[in-house]
Amino acid sequence: ALKKEYHKFIGEYFTKNFGEKEEYAGKIAHHLLEADQKKEVLPYLIRAGEHAKKLFANEEAIGYFDKAIELVDEHLEQHLTPDLQRTKLTLLKGRAEVKTLIGRYDEAGVDYENIRRLGQRLEDQAERAYGLSGLGATFRDRDYEMALSYYEQALRIQRQIGDKQGEGSALIGIGGIHYNRDDYNTALSYFEQSLQIQRGLGNKLGEGNALNGIGVVHYNWGNYERALSYFEQSLQIQRGLGNKLGEGNALNNIGNVHVDRGDYELAL
Repeated sequence: ALKKEYHKFIGEYFTKNFGEKEEYAGKIAHHLLEADQKKEVLPYLIRAGEHAKKLFANEEAIGYFDKAIELVDEHLEQHLTPDLQRTKLTLLKGRAEVKTLIGRYDEAGVDYENIRRLGQRLEDQAERAYGLSGLGATFRDRDYEMALSYYEQALRIQRQIGDKQGEGSALIGIGGIHYNRDDYNTALSYFEQSLQIQRGLGNKLGEGNALNGIGVVHYNWGNYERALSYFEQSLQIQRGLGNKLGEGNALNNIGNVHVDRGDYELAL
């Protein structure tokens, strides 16, 4: 009991003094969990998971999301409220995105399927489409037909309800599948549609990804100048966002262009 009191005291101290700071969310969550403060801990677990995800501390992020989902499920057994179901949706989305990123596709697929079902139960078409689009992403490198079918179901719903952000994301996914199948004209058309939507929304991350897709198509066609221009625009955006993964991707592509043109000095 003394140990619990100690953790409760430390948890309350951190909450009061550093509760707004993202980097303390994990620490606060740890102390509140040790103090058995299950109700209070949930927002901090969510924030700790999101913070770890941003830093690409993937296993740590999954750990926070796992614990939070476990707690939400305990609460849901007693109170099946829409608010709790929404919280679960947020957590499943965070965990699924991390698992997709690190290639744990089967596990991510289970989360996306649960997102789709929860979206349906809450009569939230955008979330249902998000789940379908996520399922598409998990099959993208394994089964083109299956991936395409999920993405197209998502796209249909997103266009019906005017979910532009979801549509922009699904278009990049579909473009990626056509690109993998060496159908560069079709891929380009999807990437360009996505770029237009992302710019209209002011969604920088989506814009950077679409520019990268367009650049890769031109690179494969040997249009090195155009490819370079798209990769450099993408690099600028990714740097502005502090997105290390996107930045690394763009730099890698720029390096490939220089190597193929024989500019080995520039490639370094």
